[in-house]
Amino acid sequence: MKSLKTLLVPALVAIVALSAGCAKKDSDFAARYATNGAGASAKDTNVAADAGEFAAAKGLNRADIVQVTRNTGSGGSTVISQVVINNQQIQVTTQHSGTEQRDGSLQIGNYYIQFHAMCANTACEPYFAAMEVYSNNELLIQEGIRIHFNNQSQSVYQLFPPSLARVFFHQNMNNTGGVVGYLNSFTSGSTGSSLGL
Repeated sequence: MKSLKTLLVPALVAIVALSAGCAKKDSDFAARYATNGAGASAKDTNVAADAGEFAAAKGLNRADIVQVTRNTGSGGSTVISQVVINNQQIQVTTQHSGTEQRDGSLQIGNYYIQFHAMCANTACEPYFAAMEVYSNNELLIQEGIRIHFNNQSQSVYQLFPPSLARVFFHQNMNNTGGVVGYLNSFTSGSTGSSLGL
């Protein structure tokens, strides 16, 4: 009996130590993905961390929409987004006169990016954008962002791993089957696995 006890105690100590290490690692990942480069809060930091770590394992260390600015005039809105892929940055400009969806693609280094954007209304407040990043025809990550130009604290983003990627817009602004509807379900008082957002 004594020998069984001496075997179990070290095993239990090792299990507790491993659990604490995993919890710290998960906490570090969640903190790293709590906000994106544009200052938007993650809707679900655990999913964002999983997506980011999946992409990093494939060689994509950073994929982010880091800055979004809007200029509004009589002809509508011009929105300029800065996209960063690893250490390369490129500017994406979209023109909006209403709620029409804009789609395009670009190449940054060895990565192919599909970019989508739309305004929620004619004032373009808020603005939605999403990008999918591919390498060798394989989707590595998807990012969606909802930017509020008048109230930055309402801005939200989400990184999706390939298994959870969505179409940009699905049926309407509130259908969570699309990135727009998914991000639209966020409010500053939302709670969940996103560090108490």
